Amino acid sequence: MQDGFNAFATARGLKFGKTKYMLDGGNIVDNHAGRVITTTRFLEDNDLSYEDGKAVLKELLNAKEVAILPPDEEVMAHSDGMVMFAEENTLILNRYDEPMYSEILEELETSFPGIKIVDVDAMWDETNPSSACGVNVNAAMTRNFIYMPHFGDKNSDKVMKTIQANTSKKVIAVPANSVCKLGGSVRCLTLQLKGTAAQAFLQN
Repeated sequence: MQDGFNAFATARGLKFGKTKYMLDGGNIVDNHAGRVITTTRFLEDNDLSYEDGKAVLKELLNAKEVAILPPDEEVMAHSDGMVMFAEENTLILNRYDEPMYSEILEELETSFPGIKIVDVDAMWDETNPSSACGVNVNAAMTRNFIYMPHFGDKNSDKVMKTIQANTSKKVIAVPANSVCKLGGSVRCLTLQLKGTAAQAFLQN
């Protein structure tokens, strides 16, 4: 899949920057206005301190503020299974047990002054720690829509209503049961671009 995408991009003159740092796309959640979230996996993979990690991401991503969360699982350790921006200043956060919930909340509120945080329940797949089943925040965003993974259950309905009540965008349910057991979901299956790169894709 990656080779096919590289060939497609190269044929259309698209160029992507390179860096010496290891960072999965699924471990970056941003509001496209200067606020970026990742997990401590980024620090571990690159042997960085908390302060240095924030400084590196601010420079690489032109970010103003960075939050670095403890991951909720150790396999992928991706932040996009933990939080999502419903609006520029509104975060949807999975509801966690203590003390993890307080640790995450403190990091988010300290890193993003004035942020609005809305909790939702996740129906964790207890049989597979790397599964994304039951996690609704792994959503793809466009300017006007939020494409939220839906698992055909009442909790997904409830989460969808909560997100819709906290965004001006239209929330679209995307059936995700067929892919979530592989460890990914709707956001994991998308490429979100803006600016010159987005225009090049749209024109081709």
